[in-house]
Amino acid sequence: MEGAPAYGIIVGWGDYMRDVTVTGNVIRKSHIGIGVAAASGAGAALITDNLIDGAQDGAIRAMKGPTPVGPDLALESAESYPNLAVYSNVVR
Repeated sequence: MEGAPAYGIIVGWGDYMRDVTVTGNVIRKSHIGIGVAAASGAGAALITDNLIDGAQDGAIRAMKGPTPVGPDLALESAESYPNLAVYSNVVR
């Protein structure tokens, strides 16, 4: 994915996300690289081995509806979000 005006990848919406993996993607020049649902009723997401380059507002962000919350999870811990596992992503 390259040049997306909003998200390179959006994973789930609210508590409608079920167990998913986001693995092995290359995302370039987007506002947010990967946005992932962090609602209390959402399923689990494993986000690993992605290359994210040029994301202006964070490489991997937890989302509450359309709003990013918390830190960039590619750079800081995802421990605050028990449904998210974020490992081994490359950010440039």
